[in-house]
Amino acid sequence: MEDRNLNCSPHARGWSRVPHRHEGKEREAIIGADVLNDWTSRFVVQFAVPHAQRLTMERDGHTEDVLVDVASGSWAALYEEDGHWTVRQDGPDALWDAAEEQLGRWHAAGTPAAEEFTVSVTPQGQTIRW
Repeated sequence: MEDRNLNCSPHARGWSRVPHRHEGKEREAIIGADVLNDWTSRFVVQFAVPHAQRLTMERDGHTEDVLVDVASGSWAALYEEDGHWTVRQDGPDALWDAAEEQLGRWHAAGTPAAEEFTVSVTPQGQTIRW
């Protein structure tokens, strides 16, 4: 997952617009976006949302982590407030739902190191085992 700060217009990044803070389906996140600060966690998430890019931006007094899949138009925006993470997402793919599911599988396996991963890529898709 490419990690970027939003230092230029979203149009320059190939994204049509930044989602409004109140757009999308909102829920409390099971896992906060702070996990993306860890390289291995970010690697695990990339398998769940392979076309997503991560943007970090300041808005309305909050730091938001935004995952964007420009191909599908899907996005997820997360922010922390009072120790709780909130996610809003929209588009054909629920990006953060997929990320949480993949991270949950990885945690259930004991968070093995990347060296213990086996990745298989076929025309039908990719699989990851640890």
